[in-house]
Amino acid sequence: MHRELRSGDRLPAPLPEADRRGSAGEDAMSGWGQGYITDIGYTRTHFRELMPRYLALTALLQGFRPPDPDQPFRYLELGCGRALSLVAAAAAHPESTFVGIDFNPEHVASARRLIASAGLDNVVVHEADFESFAAGALQGEPYDFVTLHGVFSWVSSDNRDHIVSILSRCVAPGGLVFLSYNAMPGWAPMMPLQRLLRAKAEEVTGRSDQRIFEAIDFARRLGEAKAGYFTANDGLSAQLTRIEGQDVRYLAHEYLNQSWTPHAFPDVADALAPAKLGFVGSTHFPNNVDRFVMSGELQTLVGTVSDWRLREYTRDLVVNTVFRRDVWGRGAERLSQDEQQHLLSRIRLVAIADFPQPPTAFAIPVGEIRFSQDMARIVWSALQSGPMSIEEIGRSVAFSRENWLDYLTLLVHAGRAHPCRSAGTVAAATRDRARRLNAALQDEARVPAVAAFLASPLLCGALPLDPADQLLYRLWTDHPEMDDASRADRLRNAIADHSLIAVPEGGSLEELMAERANAGAVAARLRMWRDLGIEP
Repeated sequence: MHRELRSGDRLPAPLPEADRRGSAGEDAMSGWGQGYITDIGYTRTHFRELMPRYLALTALLQGFRPPDPDQPFRYLELGCGRALSLVAAAAAHPESTFVGIDFNPEHVASARRLIASAGLDNVVVHEADFESFAAGALQGEPYDFVTLHGVFSWVSSDNRDHIVSILSRCVAPGGLVFLSYNAMPGWAPMMPLQRLLRAKAEEVTGRSDQRIFEAIDFARRLGEAKAGYFTANDGLSAQLTRIEGQDVRYLAHEYLNQSWTPHAFPDVADALAPAKLGFVGSTHFPNNVDRFVMSGELQTLVGTVSDWRLREYTRDLVVNTVFRRDVWGRGAERLSQDEQQHLLSRIRLVAIADFPQPPTAFAIPVGEIRFSQDMARIVWSALQSGPMSIEEIGRSVAFSRENWLDYLTLLVHAGRAHPCRSAGTVAAATRDRARRLNAALQDEARVPAVAAFLASPLLCGALPLDPADQLLYRLWTDHPEMDDASRADRLRNAIADHSLIAVPEGGSLEELMAERANAGAVAARLRMWRDLGIEP
């Protein structure tokens, strides 16, 4: 069975001195930071939900016409951080225009270095806050795709108003907006803990990574001492354990911002109404399908709610939603069933996992859904052979459309498949852009302490890497002449020597090395990378 390798200690240690990057002489929340953490930068992370093809697939599955990602488009990311998602998309779409804004000069400098190193000429990152951008100095023509990942929960109410002002002027008719945020009711039990962590961190001197480290340790000791809040909320201990394995940069930005606010869906919908945005659906695909998230009795009950805002919030209450990943549209056209099926049939998908046997079971909020081994084998084999249109897949499967389309949707959701372009449409120049970006990313990476990614011109985005994959990719690029057996030997030694690669619970280092560091596994992984347009 394939195991994903993760890294991280039980308690998130403060960053090494060389990695504590922030503007020189800065306090945790500088005057220009408006209550936002600025003394350490955010994580180096790629989010597939921000990719144009992923957003287009979300809209089509929900019956809306998206902008065509195969035609030139304009893309804007608000609060882009280090802009890794933005840059990965830009590398794959040389004919389109990409713009990012972030108010943290460290993030902007990091993004600009990466853009310059990769030699990309269709993407720019501006240093600007939401207020100045809303004033119109940098807006220009409207955008077909606008994305904001998480920032809506981390900024002040004034800045949320500025965001809505930007959206009201920057989204093209028919354009899509991705907006993710901490949601109610899932965050409700955690609100006192967040307040505790922020208050305790304010009591501690030092940088934000040190302060969140001390605050989490204090909260853990309260839990171990059976403080009433912890004993009354059964899930808190598990939540603290989960927090302790996360990147300290994320934790500082998540828990220490002064304006941290989880939102209820109706409030977000009302806030976005002046920007003429209507709800399209969630990029968390199971949440769009009632039978995946609630019992028959609950489906009937939720079906009695006529107001769409309340209905969606009721679904959040059913699922206990913690984080929403929503797509909104400005005048998005509702498709007829025939139009939807026609456009969906042209979507191409490809496998991005090298399992020899097809996945047949998926965890969903109401338990588990299982699919026929025969159907799964046919679909999985097709996806592993290269990009396949949904129409081509459907012709090869003698099962109901709903059944195999559910299977494809859950494969994508689980990160086993991904929307892509036709292999024959990837120009040599686009492959070269991806190669340059991957070289720049490897130059930036010091140690594979967290999952990284490789730009893929076929996916029009990126492929996530676990730490063992990072080690293998470096072996591949440093020693392209080496055979797979020799690479497997080197990888086995590297895994054994690398303290940042954690052994999954119940497993052993020997099992991991046997599974991932053998010639067959190495050959399969490299073959998949080549098929995705990833080259050394």
